[in-house]
Amino acid sequence: MKTKTLLTIILAAMAIVSASAQNRIVKQNRQVAEFTAIDASSGWDVIIRQGNRQSVSIEVSEELLDRAVVEVKNGTLHIYNENRNRSFSFRNMRNTTQKAYVTVTNLQKIEASGGVDIRFETPLKTGDLEVNLSGGTDLENLILDCNRFNGQFSGGCDAGITFSGAKEVKADISGGSDVKLREISARMTWISASGGCDIELTGKTDSLTLDASGGCDVSASGLEAQDCTAAFSGAADGGLFVTHRLDIRVSGAADVTCKGNPRDISKSVSKSSSLTMR
Repeated sequence: MKTKTLLTIILAAMAIVSASAQNRIVKQNRQVAEFTAIDASSGWDVIIRQGNRQSVSIEVSEELLDRAVVEVKNGTLHIYNENRNRSFSFRNMRNTTQKAYVTVTNLQKIEASGGVDIRFETPLKTGDLEVNLSGGTDLENLILDCNRFNGQFSGGCDAGITFSGAKEVKADISGGSDVKLREISARMTWISASGGCDIELTGKTDSLTLDASGGCDVSASGLEAQDCTAAFSGAADGGLFVTHRLDIRVSGAADVTCKGNPRDISKSVSKSSSLTMR
């Protein structure tokens, strides 16, 4: 009985020490080479702002400090945790802190996976921007002014982007992701959606090309398009806003509504699907 009691006390003390270590936050500035891309993983919170001078700092729980890797390779800032101890499990990180504060002068690519949260504190102005998110990554508060945008979202990502300028917008969205692309003002917009995604599009575009399948819900009735080529299949639902030319194929129990009174319509609608013009 005494042995069990002693063991319980020891385990409780170890838990307190572990919790205390997790609650001790270490702040560091990291000196890194010049970069134009960010690649983050391992559940980090990445807070980005644009400024005149590049900088990187981190806030991490003390027990994670020796595993935190912040380095630049080939112009890409990598942020991740290195598991140097086989007995350590990243499953026990719910009470830990790992934040990276990144100031960029020029950002051309963002890549993130593994539960990363990315938040912008300032608008971003750049030439072309490529975004590749997967594995439950969140992207918040990005107000973007760019020439061309190319985004890939998969594996249950949540992303919200507001455009203050973009000539071309392209997005490939899959795997149950929830993506909002707002205030688009582009010559051309391409959207590919599959695998149960929820998508919201607003703004204006000269040309919209849209392919939706696999139970997706595409709300594009807030995106005014002069010309639209669209295909809905596999129980996908959607709303469109087209003012001039509409070329649309609807099949596989898909339901689509379209407003805007386009003058030139080419359509193919299967028996199990519906297209409603409003």
